[in-house]
Amino acid sequence: MKNRGLTTNWDQITRGAKEAFWSVVKDCLVQFHDLEIHAAEKKARTLRQKVEGTAEDHYLDIFYHAEPFDVACDIAEHQLDLSEYYPKYKKLLVKYNW
Repeated sequence: MKNRGLTTNWDQITRGAKEAFWSVVKDCLVQFHDLEIHAAEKKARTLRQKVEGTAEDHYLDIFYHAEPFDVACDIAEHQLDLSEYYPKYKKLLVKYNW
């Protein structure tokens, strides 16, 4: 399994890893939930600001270990079965080196 820039201390999660995480989330919103790119960017940015601005350290550590696919489903308020989308999702993970 890739390191993904994650550590046990959320302060040490690299900026690149965070950007990759949110890029996958945005692409999931567009590809799997049919959001327009601008709407996906806005929703992802809003959640990111909320999470990084108000969450406690231990929550951020847990948050960045979540699957971006699941975060996108939460944002879209529509849970999808990952097994149905996995081949396309895997391509996104590879694209962003996640």
